[in-house]
Amino acid sequence: MLHLSLALSQLSKRKHRRRQALIRTDSGGGTHDFLSWLSYSTGFTITEGIQQAILRLLDSAWTLAL
Repeated sequence: MLHLSLALSQLSKRKHRRRQALIRTDSGGGTHDFLSWLSYSTGFTITEGIQQAILRLLDSAWTLAL
């Protein structure tokens, strides 16, 4: 997160206020700490293989999200 913070600090303050920054990362960026630091929602593409794997899960594999 330090590296990202340093990278973002190099953006022009005037330009940064008018634009949003798109931050891309590999799977290493999918940690709870990193996502909490961003304070933003994330998403990913569900491929056919992922969809099929989800559909094969038993009902007992799911946990209610509150």
